[in-house]
Amino acid sequence: MNNNYFNLIGISLLTTSISAYLVSPAQANTLNFSITEFTGSNTEVEFTLEDIAPNTVRFTSSVINTNTGNFGDTVGLYFDVADTFDSTNFIATLIDVTPDAGTISGLPDNFSLIEDFEFNGGGPANPGVFDLGVEIGVKGASDKGDADYFQTVVFDLSANGLTVEEFTSQKFGARLQSVGSNIGSGEGSAKLAGISPISSDPSDPTDVPEPGTILGLGLFTLGTAANARKTRKQQ
Repeated sequence: MNNNYFNLIGISLLTTSISAYLVSPAQANTLNFSITEFTGSNTEVEFTLEDIAPNTVRFTSSVINTNTGNFGDTVGLYFDVADTFDSTNFIATLIDVTPDAGTISGLPDNFSLIEDFEFNGGGPANPGVFDLGVEIGVKGASDKGDADYFQTVVFDLSANGLTVEEFTSQKFGARLQSVGSNIGSGEGSAKLAGISPISSDPSDPTDVPEPGTILGLGLFTLGTAANARKTRKQQ
């Protein structure tokens, strides 16, 4: 009877740990802000950064025309990382692009992660060197109707220990081409820059499970299994 009693305790603890795993994830955070041109056509790009998994931050950039009346094709996005973050092994994965006003179906092949990028020109307003950036699509065409045209770009950036907090109070930049009042065509171009907020905002925490809870789940599982083996031996 005593063994069965302790077995029930072990199962109860396992159930409790599973529940904790499901409802007690790590805190996820977001950053939401916009940047504007420091040279070129009047434009604005909105950024949203989200903790979507351990070691992974999702970037969403969108060219918005609410204040400027202009759209544009995103060819580059650039950003700094906190000086206290010491990892250098970054991986960028393209997730989505919209809209595609040209002939490419699906995700474009020409997407790359770059380091130490600096805009040409801009005079004193030039923000200087960015730690990292991503570049996407065809560059140099004024009318992108027959090529790629990306108003929104979504990608994931991964590195050991990376969170949204590494991007607070950091420089962000963007390079746009084919800027104009209509999506898919335009003769303008722009280089944009700005600073992200000094702190992030809490978001839905259910997206990022707490690693310590996963460990606890494993320990409870091992404890229950060991208890069951002990019972069988005594029988």
